[in-house]
Amino acid sequence: MEAYEFLDVEAELVSLIRARVRVAASTQMPKEKPNEHVLVIRVGGTADQLTDRPMVTFIASAPSWPEAAALGKLLRQRLMSITRFGDIPVYRVREVGGLSRSPDPDTADPRYQLTVEFKLRGSMPPE
Repeated sequence: MEAYEFLDVEAELVSLIRARVRVAASTQMPKEKPNEHVLVIRVGGTADQLTDRPMVTFIASAPSWPEAAALGKLLRQRLMSITRFGDIPVYRVREVGGLSRSPDPDTADPRYQLTVEFKLRGSMPPE
């Protein structure tokens, strides 16, 4: 049996964050940094023939520490309630790295990060 194809979880999460958290989100930091932004980075995970378990780190930045913390909390709330990516069911959402301070290493700007593991079914059955 061939393995299923898996969706681009980073792209799905960027779209979801823009729609449900209503802030700028991307997989790379834009040159012109938005006031509030969520960086989405797939940092690993595992897969078998049928399911993908991507591990994704989210870095929420805002102008102040309280605003970055509030954005991080809202982001966590929205992420933990995900049940589907379009037609693809999400079987589990598990926080593997809790919300924590993560100042920008170059500028010391306020940021909070968390890491979440998702378990989802392949998006395309093998032919």
